[in-house]
Amino acid sequence: MDIFYIHGFGSRYNPDSDKIRGLGRLGAVRGADYDYTATFDSIIAHLTRETQRADLLVGTSLGGYLAMRLGTLTCRPYIAINPAIDPATSLRAYLGPGTDHYGTDFVMEEATLRSYPPLLPGLAPERGLVLIDEGDEVIDVPATIEMAGLAGLRHFTFPGGDHRFQHMEEALPLIEEHLDCIAALTPRETQQ
Repeated sequence: MDIFYIHGFGSRYNPDSDKIRGLGRLGAVRGADYDYTATFDSIIAHLTRETQRADLLVGTSLGGYLAMRLGTLTCRPYIAINPAIDPATSLRAYLGPGTDHYGTDFVMEEATLRSYPPLLPGLAPERGLVLIDEGDEVIDVPATIEMAGLAGLRHFTFPGGDHRFQHMEEALPLIEEHLDCIAALTPRETQQ
């Protein structure tokens, strides 16, 4: 299985992270950095090219939002971990000049914020799974749970944890079960 991991705002793809190592038990994991200050359409175009051979999209925070949108657009399974559900609002805190988690300067523009479409309606709930740490200090946990319910997405919450997501070990069986459910729904080609 080819798993493509989409990092969050102000971050980078780190193959040595606990999440990536955990996901690596399910298949080969790869990822790519993207310009998180670019417009939504530009990011989606970049990720569409990068994920052409991916069997599963997994994203955290802004990457979770992007995994949900990209999975729906490309008809692929997706896992959203502690996802941003309204980047146009949540990224407003980073409007203007800033510095990311690695010390790199960036500028977030108003046009970028306005470019993000709302998640609802229009997600493909049968393809998605949302995983949430209740102790996440960045996202609005109750609003994320409510969005997942309204969208009809399977979702699981874990006590404690934080925005980095501390429950990958417990989540792996849920991800495998989710993929088995999707495989059962996918029509098989019949041989004549």
